[in-house]
Amino acid sequence: MIDSKICTNQDKCGGQLIGDLISSRLESINPGFGDNAKVMELPNGPEIIRGIAGSGKTESICQRAAYLHSIEPEWRIGVFFSNPSLKGRMVSLLKKYTSVCGVEWDSEDPDGNLVAAELWGDNDNFGFYSEVCDYSGIKPMTVSECRRFENDPADCFGYACKKILENEIIDPLYDVIFIDGAEDILVSKNELLYEGKQPVFWLLHESLSSFDSENPERKRLVWSFDEYQSVFSQKVPTVSQIYGQDDLLKDEVNGFSELSIMDISFRTPGNILMAAHALGMGLYHYEGMLSGPTCKKAWKKMGYSVKGEFSPGNEITLSRKVDKTPNDIIDFCDESLINFRKFNSKQMEYAFLCESVIRNIEEDNVRPEDILIVSLKGDEAIKSIRSALNAKNITDCRVFTCCPDNDDSEDDHSVKPSGITISDVESAKGNEGMVVYLTDLEVVAKYDSRIELRNKLYIGMTRSKGWLTITGTPFYDELTFFNEVKRVLDDIKNQKEIKYRYIKHPRRPLDHFV
Repeated sequence: MIDSKICTNQDKCGGQLIGDLISSRLESINPGFGDNAKVMELPNGPEIIRGIAGSGKTESICQRAAYLHSIEPEWRIGVFFSNPSLKGRMVSLLKKYTSVCGVEWDSEDPDGNLVAAELWGDNDNFGFYSEVCDYSGIKPMTVSECRRFENDPADCFGYACKKILENEIIDPLYDVIFIDGAEDILVSKNELLYEGKQPVFWLLHESLSSFDSENPERKRLVWSFDEYQSVFSQKVPTVSQIYGQDDLLKDEVNGFSELSIMDISFRTPGNILMAAHALGMGLYHYEGMLSGPTCKKAWKKMGYSVKGEFSPGNEITLSRKVDKTPNDIIDFCDESLINFRKFNSKQMEYAFLCESVIRNIEEDNVRPEDILIVSLKGDEAIKSIRSALNAKNITDCRVFTCCPDNDDSEDDHSVKPSGITISDVESAKGNEGMVVYLTDLEVVAKYDSRIELRNKLYIGMTRSKGWLTITGTPFYDELTFFNEVKRVLDDIKNQKEIKYRYIKHPRRPLDHFV
């Protein structure tokens, strides 16, 4: 339980609100605009920005887009994202950094040269796909229409993009395109590839103008990628799998060697990040780790030190360097930042959630907008949580789900000045909270070897900038996983490290970028 004395060192916190305390700490440790040399680099072809949760991928994209807009105002620059609920944050960041560059940017200007929008779009919301359709004079497919053919969200969007590529010649619309969260635009079926290429990526590529007359396929497409945050696809593509094997693209693919690896998590405190990696990868799973790196070099690129060799039967010890997780909010508190509770019923779980939220607001002085509730179960649970909060007179809530048929869902995250945010995992991606509640853990426990569910758990945990409470209602056959959670949290609390037995090669090794 989050104690009312959550910030006990008055000499350090000076009686600040928790939100003010964390914001001031994050402001002091985040890299400034002028400190990021990558911002000043002009993309020289396709480029990936790869980094762990909270490492600043979204911020880096917005910084680079704003800087390019300031030095090349005639260029048309697109900043696109797969999660519609990110719009508010993206617009806010772009406004911040264009202002730093001395540029006035109107996010609502349809003729502006800096565009921030979701990838899909529809009649009511501008998006990359809807713009391509409009420019080509064709009727865009709706989500409902695509779902008649493909149910998976990434495959659904890929299907729509493939249909355009098969039937239209795409004219260039942009000079540079940045994509945030590209791990969720990969199709999982080979039959959805367009001439051996990922259809969404190729439609983006075709929508770009070339900057090299001798190599017309040379274009500026930059995307961020975190395979640990993929919720729709378990494929980790190589560049050639994205761009295909065309002869015209061989130089482009072979020259793609400059990767931006971001190993510092500015957002999430070290103990929460370590727990998220341990649980998200299933390092303590009774059959052996389920996914993740299997060599020291790969772990080092994520900011870890490693003891032990990755051979069956060996013990592996992972510790996180202090300078790789500079959010030191735990130094201001006497209690652990992670709280884990299990209940006998959903009614009891949500009652605890409501009581904790009220205590946060009334006793801890936490602002409602600093509280994020993420349900692993999704839409049905979110409605129950909202009803439980309403019954306690907490009515100012912002609800975000990936279900397009949900009437309660809003498409602009953190635009309102106040209100508790309630979200499913998919819509929580890219967003964050000072105090995070992650509910319905039994969803993962019931199928604890499914990597996509582990990824959702990782995403939910790493939304936290300060405190994290995990809750669930285990049944008898789900206790094994709940005991795994307890082991992980105990090890990190008592030993400040992750210690597990390497039993066998994981089902999903992630060493390909080493």
